Amino acid sequence: GALVAVKEDLLLTPGKQLLGYRIIRPIGAGGMGAVFEAEETTIGRRVAIKALLPELLSDERNIQRFEREARSMSLVRHPSVIDVFAFGKLDDGRPYFVMPLLVGRSLREELSRSGKFAPAAAWAVLREVGLGLAAAHKASVLHRDLKPENIFLADYDDAVRPILLDFGIAKWTEDASDPSSAPAANLTATGAPIGTPIYMAPEQWWSQPADATTDQYAFGIVLYELLAGRPPFFSSKYPEMLSLHLHSRPPALSEHGVIVSEAVTAFIEKLVAKDGQQRFNDMATVVAEGDRAFGFATGASLQRLRAELPLGAEQPASPKASLAEVGTAPTELAAPTASTSQPSWRVPLLVVLLW
Repeated sequence: GALVAVKEDLLLTPGKQLLGYRIIRPIGAGGMGAVFEAEETTIGRRVAIKALLPELLSDERNIQRFEREARSMSLVRHPSVIDVFAFGKLDDGRPYFVMPLLVGRSLREELSRSGKFAPAAAWAVLREVGLGLAAAHKASVLHRDLKPENIFLADYDDAVRPILLDFGIAKWTEDASDPSSAPAANLTATGAPIGTPIYMAPEQWWSQPADATTDQYAFGIVLYELLAGRPPFFSSKYPEMLSLHLHSRPPALSEHGVIVSEAVTAFIEKLVAKDGQQRFNDMATVVAEGDRAFGFATGASLQRLRAELPLGAEQPASPKASLAEVGTAPTELAAPTASTSQPSWRVPLLVVLLW
């Protein structure tokens, strides 16, 4: 969903000082938080500050989910994952966190502008995202909502770097030996699937436990969409959408006028296998196998992407469009309901609200 204008927030008005940062202007608001451009008062560096929306403060689950998003991102140290380098609370108790202010556009914006990606450009983007996901999984963090809106193409002088955003429904895997990966609080209704329908793996539709291969499925859907200009599974009818994800193979890319090698076709089909055990062992393997399928030389992707996507040559028409995606893409969540368990064979009708 698109960002909306930020309602007046008396605690975050232009000129307001907090934790060494001065608020400059609002950028936009998403499902959970509003994002503001700010300046670090000591050295003048521009940053983005995301704060929980005032109307969500009354529900402790919203606070926990927002804080979990900040912690999930801070746990992952990788150039392709948005960094959180400060955290605090406003006078009314709302949490906020501070991120770099990126210049560029979201992958969704770029895809809308270009229609589809050449295979080399598509893989140049997603291999960097894959490396970021590999680092997240190593830190015991699952993203669970990978989509073009949550990938930002940051424009630097020497390269275009894809940055993974929005860990709003991230999950920490349960590893008692690692205090940073303690089980996350139950912030959604029991049995209610979470995610974005076009990119949800079968296990998400069935409300089954997610693991690292769940992110692989969404990764494969996004890769297909970049190549074909549309996702493999789409329908305006909810039952058909559900059936496609649970039972159908992705249509051949040749049906969309895209010619790729058999290795690329096999690679995508393995990523979107219905059974997670039939996908790859881990994201590091995904990147290595993708490099082989696309014929990539390791280390050349960012420069290659700069040649394919010269973002600096054409900036979005609105300044807000170039900044508004920083950690703010709203996540489609089922509405809270009574915590009645659902049978494992039944997809809850609340998924319709996601759609």
